[in-house]
Amino acid sequence: TDNEFMKRHEAKELLAEDNPFSNILLSPLVYCGKAVGVMCLANKADGFTDHDKRLAASFTELLAISYINHQYIKDLKAKQASLEELNRLVAAEKLKYETLIDAAQEGIAVFVKNKCVSANTRTAELIGVGSSSELIGRDILAFLTKKDHSLAKARVLKALSEGEPQPPM
Repeated sequence: TDNEFMKRHEAKELLAEDNPFSNILLSPLVYCGKAVGVMCLANKADGFTDHDKRLAASFTELLAISYINHQYIKDLKAKQASLEELNRLVAAEKLKYETLIDAAQEGIAVFVKNKCVSANTRTAELIGVGSSSELIGRDILAFLTKKDHSLAKARVLKALSEGEPQPPM
């Protein structure tokens, strides 16, 4: 995108006295008030008229929109490629994290909105289920005895409100 077409060597060549053109019609490609390019028509047999100028302006308006859309698509594809790379990196880090958590000797479970979203193999062993996937979606209270429910609820609320770990139960 160049707003200074007339300063470029191409413009100087077009306007030079020894150019091969008998006539030239330049029409800028304008998008949102900014020139993003220029269309050049040359050597019309009877010369260009005001009607030609209006037609060229209408056509370049569409060309400008098409050009900007092309740029947006190109930018979106580049951003999509970046996101795909980031997703690949996140997946690799997630695998490292999951491998580390699963190797732990302690039971580790992660809860979001009181539902289990992740648990390691040791947690499944401690709870007495076949695999950690059986724990996903279960309520946090399902992991505790009934007598510990009110204490656990209070401690979860305190941990969330204070943003600090709570001592073991």
